[in-house]
Amino acid sequence: MKKIWWIIIIFIILILLAPVFFRRGKKSAVKEGISEIPVVVTTIQKRNIEEWLSYSVVVEGLDQTMVFSDLPGRFSRFVVKEGSYVHKDNIIAYIEREVPGVEIKPIPVKAPVSGYVSLFPKDRGTPIMQNTPIAQVASIKVVKVKFSVPENTKLKPGDPLKLKINNLLETYNGKIKFVSRFPDPVTKTTKVIGIFKNKDMKIKPGMFGKVLVRIAQKRDCLSAPDIAIIGIENKYIFKVKDKRVEEIPVNLGVSNGYFTEILGDIHAGDTIIVKGQHIVKDGSRVRIEEDK
Repeated sequence: MKKIWWIIIIFIILILLAPVFFRRGKKSAVKEGISEIPVVVTTIQKRNIEEWLSYSVVVEGLDQTMVFSDLPGRFSRFVVKEGSYVHKDNIIAYIEREVPGVEIKPIPVKAPVSGYVSLFPKDRGTPIMQNTPIAQVASIKVVKVKFSVPENTKLKPGDPLKLKINNLLETYNGKIKFVSRFPDPVTKTTKVIGIFKNKDMKIKPGMFGKVLVRIAQKRDCLSAPDIAIIGIENKYIFKVKDKRVEEIPVNLGVSNGYFTEILGDIHAGDTIIVKGQHIVKDGSRVRIEEDK
């Protein structure tokens, strides 16, 4: 009888302890399952990298000037249409002169240069002084932009530029025409003028856009995707070899916003982590997966 009771007691104890053993076994299985951290990798490659800076600009015609009347008077009328092409000395508008007892013919206002005209609409009879602009004439087969760069930026005439105009899809290639020899003593910036061919005539004076300036370039340099580089002050990447992670400190060089030149104990063809790099550490064991 006692033997039966002992069997019953042992059976009850086993039932009570079963969940504990089950949880331990489950934890061991989970631990074994996550011993390899899933990551996505790429390889270090040599690339040609160019670094560009962007500045906001307003487009001007290469030859652009305001149109003024030689004499004061009152506005009479325009004789050309907005956006039309005028040659130098073509009449753009007429100004009326009022002298009591004297009949004076309307005075013509002429274009000082050849180009496309932008009119400044005025009501008939509006007083016009000699410093009142009536229109603007600009040659737009070639356009220019003006901007300022930090004084330590090394640029020279002939360096390449790119121009992106708001609301236009095209990117226009141009070059630097002028770089001031002396920086502004207040702003510590240097004035730069760039020019662009306007073959399709879509760029108009007054349009807003961004000019891109190439400040550095490197050829056949070791590079890594920017997303692979970690760290705020000290930069590093994670290299993978034989499913083990190695933390590699690196210094950064030229960057184009997607790939950055890296300098350190790294070689072309080395495998580095581009996804999962924030959850691994030096010595971690990883499992390489495809990027989904």
